Amino acid sequence: MKTDRLLLVTVLVATWHRVAWAPLGRLTLADILQVAFVCVLVVMRAARRDTRVASATLVTLAFGVAFLVVYLAGMVTVNTNTNTVQLVKGLVVWAVHWAFLVAMVEHLARRGAALYRQAVWWFAAGFVVNGAYGLVQYAAQTAGGVNLDA
Repeated sequence: MKTDRLLLVTVLVATWHRVAWAPLGRLTLADILQVAFVCVLVVMRAARRDTRVASATLVTLAFGVAFLVVYLAGMVTVNTNTNTVQLVKGLVVWAVHWAFLVAMVEHLARRGAALYRQAVWWFAAGFVVNGAYGLVQYAAQTAGGVNLDA
């Protein structure tokens, strides 16, 4: 299923924060894939007119709302000189990540344990690839003074 592959690739690159662009702040490959996964899942569910929601999805959504309320209450009660643009940008990034988490939980609840195990392995593989890149970056920096991130 194409949605399964998109999910697996998205969890693979979730740890790759060095792959980023700066057109609208700091946009990572994971952000792009997360938005794509959420959009694909919403469109597929709308096309099937499927309104059932797994209980795990509702719990995840409830935790997201609770975290948002606590964060916003903290922003109101603490007198900070936080830049409004930074606050909005942070909330948008948080909303993208949380929407992906909710969509992923819903998809995994429907597809079963086999896809869940695959997703865990792909997520772990993302850490391994990220660690290997870190070692190559370190070797390039110490041996030749080359910064691969630049």
